[in-house]
Amino acid sequence: MPLPRVLAGLAACLLVAVATEGEGGQGAANPATRIAILQVEDSRAATPGQLQLLLQAATSATPDLQVVAVRALGRLERPDLLPQMLPLLEAGTSAVRAEAANALAQAAGKDVERVRLLRARLLERLVGEVDAEARGAICEALGRLPYSAPADITQAERAIVEAASRTQVTRHLGTRAAGGNLVGVTIAPTTEVSVPVPAILGALRGLEALSRARAKVQPALLPETIERLKALALTVPAAPTGRARERAAADAARIRRLALLCLVAAGEANETVVRRALADPDVQVRRLAVSSPSADRTSVVDRGLKDPSWLVRYAALRAYGRRFQPTEGCGPIVAAIGATVDHVSMLAVDLLANPCQPGDHAVETLLDLAASVTPSTARSSAGRQGGAAGLPRADWHWGAHAIVALAKASPERSKPMLARYLTTEPWQPRMYAARAAAELADADALRALARDANPNVCEAAVSGLARTARHEADAIYVQALGADDHQLIRTAAAALAGTPDRAAAVPALLAALARLTTKDSDTSRDPRVALLERLGELGSRVQAESLTPYLRDHDPRVAELAARIVSGWTGVAVNATPTPRAEGVAPVTATELSQLASTTVRVTMRDRGQFDLRMLADVAPMSCVRFVRLVGQGYYNGLTFHRVIPDFVIQGGSPGANEYSGADRYWRDEVGRAPQLRGTVGSSTRGRDTGDAQIYINMVDSPQLDHGYTIFAEVSRGMDVVDTILEGDVIQKMQVMKK
Repeated sequence: MPLPRVLAGLAACLLVAVATEGEGGQGAANPATRIAILQVEDSRAATPGQLQLLLQAATSATPDLQVVAVRALGRLERPDLLPQMLPLLEAGTSAVRAEAANALAQAAGKDVERVRLLRARLLERLVGEVDAEARGAICEALGRLPYSAPADITQAERAIVEAASRTQVTRHLGTRAAGGNLVGVTIAPTTEVSVPVPAILGALRGLEALSRARAKVQPALLPETIERLKALALTVPAAPTGRARERAAADAARIRRLALLCLVAAGEANETVVRRALADPDVQVRRLAVSSPSADRTSVVDRGLKDPSWLVRYAALRAYGRRFQPTEGCGPIVAAIGATVDHVSMLAVDLLANPCQPGDHAVETLLDLAASVTPSTARSSAGRQGGAAGLPRADWHWGAHAIVALAKASPERSKPMLARYLTTEPWQPRMYAARAAAELADADALRALARDANPNVCEAAVSGLARTARHEADAIYVQALGADDHQLIRTAAAALAGTPDRAAAVPALLAALARLTTKDSDTSRDPRVALLERLGELGSRVQAESLTPYLRDHDPRVAELAARIVSGWTGVAVNATPTPRAEGVAPVTATELSQLASTTVRVTMRDRGQFDLRMLADVAPMSCVRFVRLVGQGYYNGLTFHRVIPDFVIQGGSPGANEYSGADRYWRDEVGRAPQLRGTVGSSTRGRDTGDAQIYINMVDSPQLDHGYTIFAEVSRGMDVVDTILEGDVIQKMQVMKK
């Protein structure tokens, strides 16, 4: 059945369901009603009727239905809906009020007057809000709003800090508040007054977001804010007994991380704070401490580099390279290169690209590692037998990183070594060779690699030629436009900027644009935009007729850009009339949705082990559906993790093993309140609603990603396996496991 008819049917069901449930009181939402709302949200409420359905559901008498509808309204990101959404801050159910605060911040946009009105309403609601979860959500919403006046920042900061300090009765007659509490004070055997954890976490998330907004306006924190943050960063409460122990410890650790992060960002993490944090039982607190500018050399080298956690050692090594390597040399860096390939060792190799002292033997170390790569280099190999400094024989990672570092540290000694990298297997060392050749301005090597069979190697070579040979290599860029790889085409189009050979470039650009458009893939947006931008520069009104069909393209970005270009060429204003596709995600069934709560996806990594992903169906149901469907089809089997940033994220699931290759149809975002914590799994995007089935796993807490990317799963088992994943590691298979 065509999707418009499906949506029309769902809309009719939703009208009836909302009316029925509105009369039915406080029960849970009917599954069919929830599915109807999800489908309308997934279509981004494309018609006035669908929007009206969401607004009606948001004011129903069923809290579960309200929460789903309010969340959907926020995800539309429409500032014009603020007047209809503001009353939801006064909803009778705290969960609805919390979701409304988030949805309003999501929808606010940058309109000064709308933001001012919303900020005033949030501040007003915060004063009277008695529920800890809702209070935390309001604090977080306040921190996310755009600010331009120091007075507004100060007002929001004071309100957030007050909310993080406000106590309430959290235990009465033996009943504890949901979410736990921090710094409790017992005033009677059956009564405890404390600050509930949800309020503190929300306030700290708000302060962290506010600290990023305030950097350009008013960098200094208020004295009372600093004192409160220090108290929270240094408080390690006694863990409760029983089943609540693990949850309480996790909450307390997360509070300390957020508080310390705010202090570090503001330059207020003094020596006392850092010293205490370095002894914290939580790995991520220690990681933040060793990264602080207040951490001295002893803290970084003697404590950080000897920490039992690789995350702390990685942060310490990065801190040493940034702060101490220029004056104290590379001794600790060379010592950090272990016997096996791991994240810390790879960072050490990369840091040896920077200046070292003669006695550090940095160049010799790089030469030894670079020499380990041969044309038949395997993914891993046995330990090195003998040799200088007892270094291990490397798999391709050792040599690939070493050749790039060597090109920077000692160009004359790296040039003879580069030739052995031009024919290696697998292809990744050849890609790194292109990067090294770019550092050396070795045009011959770059031209050879630009003819490589692997598009990622070609792309690295084309990028290098654009920096070094520039338009002397235009023929190579034109030839690269004939490739199928999106990333390569995008890079080649950029390399042709300013070319003097328009006669060769323009026909090739038009041909590439037509070919990609015929393939009818959502994920061709980026290369097609790059091609159009270059055509706009190099073309003329002679090509106007060739671009006219793109005024009706399915992608609004492409259609609007084509309209601007044609208007500029001809001097006659033309309008884009995009014709979006009618189809979307296939309708979701009640059974499919209900099974998500008990669905786990098991990921088997070649030569690494297994880890499990638990679906967060209550947070991002449609993303879960899309992901599980692709897993069931075997989509991810044999793909790789191509992007590994050990102290940030690992990213994989690309058929082309690069940022621009993915599934043909975009996923809709389901951005919400879920925090980006270590082990959470998100959808990689390049702008709103551009998920292409690539996924990422957070290696550390990344609050800077909150509200920007969809979180739809979490690693429930095997995070130790995830920690070992290196660039190019293969996903042998993914399996849907149902209880």
